[in-house]
Amino acid sequence: MQSKSWNVCFSVRKFVIFICFLSFNSPLLFARSVYADESINTVNKEPDKSDDVGKNSVFAIAAAKPNFTKLAHYKVFYGQPSWQAMLRMGKHYQDFGPLSLGAGFGLSFYTAGGTQQELKEGSSLPASSDEDFVKVSGDKLSLSLFSYEVSLLAKFKVPGFRYVNLDSMLGYQELYFEETRVLESQASEQTSDAKPYVNRGWNNGSVLTVSLNILLNPLDEAGTQSLRRTMGFGSIYLSPFIRKATKISSKLPAGRTSKKADFISQNAVGIAFQFETF
Repeated sequence: MQSKSWNVCFSVRKFVIFICFLSFNSPLLFARSVYADESINTVNKEPDKSDDVGKNSVFAIAAAKPNFTKLAHYKVFYGQPSWQAMLRMGKHYQDFGPLSLGAGFGLSFYTAGGTQQELKEGSSLPASSDEDFVKVSGDKLSLSLFSYEVSLLAKFKVPGFRYVNLDSMLGYQELYFEETRVLESQASEQTSDAKPYVNRGWNNGSVLTVSLNILLNPLDEAGTQSLRRTMGFGSIYLSPFIRKATKISSKLPAGRTSKKADFISQNAVGIAFQFETF
Protein backbone atom coordinates (compact mmCIF):
# COMPACT_ATOMS: atom_id res chain seq x y z
CA MET A 1 0.00 0.00 0.00
CA GLN A 2 2.81 2.37 0.88
CA SER A 3 4.56 1.79 -2.45
CA LYS A 4 1.32 2.32 -4.37
CA SER A 5 0.64 5.64 -2.66
CA TRP A 6 4.11 6.92 -3.50
CA ASN A 7 3.56 6.01 -7.16
CA VAL A 8 0.37 8.05 -7.14
CA CYS A 9 2.17 10.95 -5.48
CA PHE A 10 4.91 11.01 -8.07
CA SER A 11 2.55 10.59 -11.03
CA VAL A 12 0.60 13.65 -9.92
CA ARG A 13 3.71 15.81 -9.49
CA LYS A 14 6.19 14.46 -12.01
CA PHE A 15 5.26 16.82 -14.85
CA VAL A 16 5.56 19.91 -12.63
CA ILE A 17 8.87 18.73 -11.21
CA PHE A 18 10.27 17.99 -14.69
CA ILE A 19 9.33 21.41 -16.07
CA CYS A 20 10.77 23.23 -13.04
CA PHE A 21 13.93 21.16 -13.31
CA LEU A 22 14.44 22.27 -16.92
CA SER A 23 13.36 25.86 -16.44
CA PHE A 24 15.94 26.59 -13.76
CA ASN A 25 18.75 25.29 -16.00
CA SER A 26 20.42 22.70 -13.77
CA PRO A 27 24.18 22.76 -14.33
CA LEU A 28 24.23 18.96 -14.60
CA LEU A 29 22.20 19.27 -17.81
CA PHE A 30 23.78 22.33 -19.36
CA ALA A 31 27.27 22.58 -17.93
CA ARG A 32 28.95 20.92 -20.90
CA SER A 33 27.91 23.82 -23.12
CA VAL A 34 30.27 26.07 -21.14
CA TYR A 35 33.16 24.51 -22.99
CA ALA A 36 31.48 23.97 -26.33
CA ASP A 37 33.50 26.85 -27.83
CA GLU A 38 36.70 25.29 -29.14
CA SER A 39 38.48 28.65 -28.85
CA ILE A 40 38.59 28.24 -25.07
CA ASN A 41 41.92 26.85 -23.94
CA THR A 42 41.12 24.14 -21.42
CA VAL A 43 44.75 23.14 -21.01
CA ASN A 44 45.97 26.40 -19.51
CA LYS A 45 44.64 27.62 -16.20
CA GLU A 46 41.37 29.52 -16.61
CA PRO A 47 40.57 32.88 -15.05
CA ASP A 48 39.57 32.70 -11.40
CA LYS A 49 35.90 33.65 -11.21
CA SER A 50 35.35 32.27 -7.75
CA ASP A 51 34.52 35.69 -6.31
CA ASP A 52 31.91 36.55 -8.93
CA VAL A 53 28.30 36.65 -7.82
CA GLY A 54 27.14 36.62 -11.42
CA LYS A 55 24.29 35.04 -13.33
CA ASN A 56 25.22 31.52 -12.32
CA SER A 57 23.35 28.25 -12.25
CA VAL A 58 23.38 26.59 -8.82
CA PHE A 59 23.15 22.95 -7.81
CA ALA A 60 23.32 21.72 -4.20
CA ILE A 61 23.19 18.43 -2.34
CA ALA A 62 22.26 18.85 1.32
CA ALA A 63 21.30 17.07 4.53
CA ALA A 64 19.42 18.59 7.47
CA LYS A 65 18.25 17.63 10.96
CA PRO A 66 14.62 18.74 11.35
CA ASN A 67 12.80 19.66 14.53
CA PHE A 68 9.05 19.20 14.11
CA THR A 69 7.72 22.24 15.94
CA LYS A 70 4.02 21.30 15.82
CA LEU A 71 4.35 17.58 16.65
CA ALA A 72 4.52 17.74 20.43
CA HIS A 73 5.33 14.07 21.04
CA TYR A 74 7.31 13.12 17.93
CA LYS A 75 10.26 11.78 19.94
CA VAL A 76 7.98 9.47 21.95
CA PHE A 77 6.83 7.69 18.80
CA TYR A 78 9.88 7.99 16.53
CA GLY A 79 12.84 8.88 18.73
CA GLN A 80 15.37 11.52 17.70
CA PRO A 81 14.84 12.94 14.20
CA SER A 82 16.96 11.41 11.47
CA TRP A 83 18.66 13.17 8.57
CA GLN A 84 16.60 14.68 5.79
CA ALA A 85 18.03 14.42 2.24
CA MET A 86 17.68 17.53 0.08
CA LEU A 87 18.37 18.55 -3.51
CA ARG A 88 18.30 22.17 -4.69
CA MET A 89 18.86 23.88 -8.02
CA GLY A 90 18.36 27.37 -9.36
CA LYS A 91 19.68 30.26 -11.41
CA HIS A 92 20.65 33.85 -10.66
CA TYR A 93 19.13 36.16 -13.26
CA GLN A 94 19.81 39.74 -12.20
CA ASP A 95 22.73 41.50 -10.53
CA PHE A 96 22.63 44.65 -8.41
CA GLY A 97 26.26 45.22 -7.48
CA PRO A 98 27.16 42.61 -4.81
CA LEU A 99 23.55 41.35 -4.76
CA SER A 100 22.25 38.74 -7.18
CA LEU A 101 18.59 37.65 -7.49
CA GLY A 102 17.11 34.52 -9.04
CA ALA A 103 14.71 31.61 -8.68
CA GLY A 104 15.07 28.02 -7.57
CA PHE A 105 13.47 24.65 -7.06
CA GLY A 106 14.05 22.02 -4.38
CA LEU A 107 13.16 18.50 -3.30
CA SER A 108 13.48 16.76 0.05
CA PHE A 109 12.88 13.28 1.42
CA TYR A 110 12.66 12.01 5.01
CA THR A 111 11.92 8.64 6.61
CA ALA A 112 11.67 7.44 10.20
CA GLY A 113 10.60 4.31 12.07
CA GLY A 114 9.10 3.92 15.52
CA THR A 115 6.72 2.03 17.81
CA GLN A 116 3.11 2.68 18.74
CA GLN A 117 2.50 4.33 22.12
CA GLU A 118 -0.68 4.59 24.16
CA LEU A 119 -1.78 6.99 26.87
CA LYS A 120 -1.25 5.85 30.42
CA GLU A 121 -4.32 5.08 32.47
CA GLY A 122 -5.74 8.28 33.86
CA SER A 123 -4.18 10.49 31.16
CA SER A 124 -6.13 12.27 28.47
CA LEU A 125 -5.48 14.18 25.25
CA PRO A 126 -3.85 16.56 24.78
CA ALA A 127 -1.08 14.92 26.77
CA SER A 128 0.86 17.32 28.96
CA SER A 129 4.23 15.55 28.64
CA ASP A 130 6.00 12.60 27.04
CA GLU A 131 5.69 10.69 30.32
CA ASP A 132 1.94 10.35 29.69
CA PHE A 133 2.66 7.70 27.04
CA VAL A 134 3.68 4.08 27.42
CA LYS A 135 4.54 1.32 24.98
CA VAL A 136 1.84 -1.34 25.19
CA SER A 137 2.39 -3.40 22.04
CA GLY A 138 4.86 -4.29 19.33
CA ASP A 139 3.04 -2.32 16.66
CA LYS A 140 5.49 -0.71 14.24
CA LEU A 141 5.26 2.82 12.85
CA SER A 142 6.88 4.24 9.74
CA LEU A 143 6.86 7.81 8.51
CA SER A 144 7.73 9.07 5.02
CA LEU A 145 7.82 12.72 3.98
CA PHE A 146 8.36 14.07 0.48
CA SER A 147 8.31 17.77 -0.34
CA TYR A 148 8.98 20.14 -3.20
CA GLU A 149 9.38 23.90 -3.16
CA VAL A 150 9.75 26.86 -5.49
CA SER A 151 11.62 29.87 -4.16
CA LEU A 152 13.22 33.23 -4.80
CA LEU A 153 16.99 33.33 -4.39
CA ALA A 154 19.18 36.16 -3.12
CA LYS A 155 22.96 36.02 -2.86
CA PHE A 156 25.12 38.70 -1.28
CA LYS A 157 28.87 39.05 -1.64
CA VAL A 158 30.33 40.18 1.69
CA PRO A 159 32.69 43.16 1.09
CA GLY A 160 36.25 42.32 2.01
CA PHE A 161 35.65 38.55 2.17
CA ARG A 162 36.54 37.01 -1.16
CA TYR A 163 35.89 33.41 -0.14
CA VAL A 164 32.66 33.89 1.80
CA ASN A 165 29.16 34.96 0.74
CA LEU A 166 25.63 34.71 2.04
CA ASP A 167 22.50 33.49 0.35
CA SER A 168 18.84 33.05 1.24
CA MET A 169 15.80 31.35 -0.24
CA LEU A 170 12.18 32.28 0.44
CA GLY A 171 9.48 30.18 -1.15
CA TYR A 172 6.36 28.05 -1.18
CA GLN A 173 6.48 24.38 -0.18
CA GLU A 174 4.11 21.42 -0.42
CA LEU A 175 4.75 18.29 1.62
CA TYR A 176 3.24 14.83 1.26
CA PHE A 177 3.25 12.64 4.39
CA GLU A 178 2.43 9.00 4.91
CA GLU A 179 2.34 7.45 8.37
CA THR A 180 1.84 3.69 8.57
CA ARG A 181 1.03 1.49 11.56
CA VAL A 182 1.57 -2.25 11.22
CA LEU A 183 -0.02 -4.29 14.03
CA GLU A 184 2.17 -6.82 15.80
CA SER A 185 -0.25 -9.59 14.83
CA GLN A 186 -0.10 -8.57 11.17
CA ALA A 187 3.68 -8.52 11.18
CA SER A 188 3.88 -12.01 12.66
CA GLU A 189 1.21 -13.58 10.44
CA GLN A 190 2.69 -12.29 7.17
CA THR A 191 -0.64 -12.77 5.40
CA SER A 192 -1.51 -11.05 2.13
CA ASP A 193 -4.86 -9.92 3.57
CA ALA A 194 -3.27 -7.95 6.39
CA LYS A 195 -3.58 -4.23 5.71
CA PRO A 196 -1.78 -1.67 7.84
CA TYR A 197 -3.41 1.51 9.10
CA VAL A 198 -2.32 4.48 6.99
CA ASN A 199 -2.57 8.20 7.62
CA ARG A 200 -1.60 10.25 4.55
CA GLY A 201 -2.14 13.71 3.15
CA TRP A 202 -0.65 17.05 2.17
CA ASN A 203 0.55 20.16 4.01
CA ASN A 204 1.58 23.47 2.46
CA GLY A 205 3.63 26.29 3.88
CA SER A 206 6.29 28.95 3.52
CA VAL A 207 9.97 28.12 3.84
CA LEU A 208 12.99 30.33 4.53
CA THR A 209 16.59 29.15 4.25
CA VAL A 210 19.71 31.18 5.05
CA SER A 211 23.19 29.82 4.42
CA LEU A 212 26.83 30.85 4.77
CA ASN A 213 28.85 29.77 1.71
CA ILE A 214 32.55 29.02 2.22
CA LEU A 215 34.53 28.66 -1.01
CA LEU A 216 36.49 25.39 -1.26
CA ASN A 217 38.31 26.11 -4.54
CA PRO A 218 41.62 27.21 -2.89
CA LEU A 219 41.92 23.85 -1.11
CA ASP A 220 42.32 21.90 -4.36
CA GLU A 221 42.97 24.04 -7.42
CA ALA A 222 43.79 21.05 -9.63
CA GLY A 223 40.54 19.29 -8.76
CA THR A 224 38.61 22.52 -9.28
CA GLN A 225 40.10 23.01 -12.74
CA SER A 226 39.14 19.45 -13.64
CA LEU A 227 35.53 20.01 -12.59
CA ARG A 228 35.46 23.22 -14.62
CA ARG A 229 36.59 21.45 -17.77
CA THR A 230 34.41 18.36 -17.41
CA MET A 231 31.20 19.63 -15.76
CA GLY A 232 31.36 23.41 -15.99
CA PHE A 233 31.42 24.04 -12.23
CA GLY A 234 33.17 27.32 -11.47
CA SER A 235 32.83 27.47 -7.69
CA ILE A 236 32.35 24.83 -5.01
CA TYR A 237 31.08 25.81 -1.56
CA LEU A 238 30.60 24.21 1.81
CA SER A 239 27.34 25.75 3.04
CA PRO A 240 26.05 25.38 6.60
CA PHE A 241 22.46 26.62 6.75
CA ILE A 242 19.40 27.13 8.90
CA ARG A 243 15.88 26.57 7.65
CA LYS A 244 12.38 27.35 8.90
CA ALA A 245 9.14 26.04 7.39
CA THR A 246 5.68 27.08 8.59
CA LYS A 247 2.25 25.79 7.68
CA ILE A 248 0.25 28.63 6.14
CA SER A 249 -3.18 27.34 5.11
CA SER A 250 -5.80 24.62 5.42
CA LYS A 251 -6.43 24.84 1.67
CA LEU A 252 -4.13 23.85 -1.16
CA PRO A 253 -4.31 24.78 -4.87
CA ALA A 254 -6.73 22.86 -7.10
CA GLY A 255 -9.31 22.51 -4.33
CA ARG A 256 -7.22 20.16 -2.18
CA THR A 257 -7.35 20.20 1.61
CA SER A 258 -4.34 20.42 3.88
CA LYS A 259 -4.47 17.79 6.61
CA LYS A 260 -4.70 18.84 10.24
CA ALA A 261 -1.57 16.85 11.14
CA ASP A 262 1.24 19.38 10.72
CA PHE A 263 4.39 17.72 9.46
CA ILE A 264 5.56 20.71 7.43
CA SER A 265 6.31 23.09 10.33
CA GLN A 266 10.00 22.51 11.01
CA ASN A 267 13.14 24.22 12.21
CA ALA A 268 16.27 22.63 10.80
CA VAL A 269 20.02 23.01 10.64
CA GLY A 270 22.03 21.39 7.90
CA ILE A 271 25.06 21.28 5.66
CA ALA A 272 25.27 21.42 1.87
CA PHE A 273 27.81 21.12 -0.92
CA GLN A 274 26.93 23.79 -3.46
CA PHE A 275 28.19 23.93 -7.04
CA GLU A 276 27.98 26.95 -9.33
CA THR A 277 28.61 27.38 -13.03
CA PHE A 278 30.15 30.52 -14.51
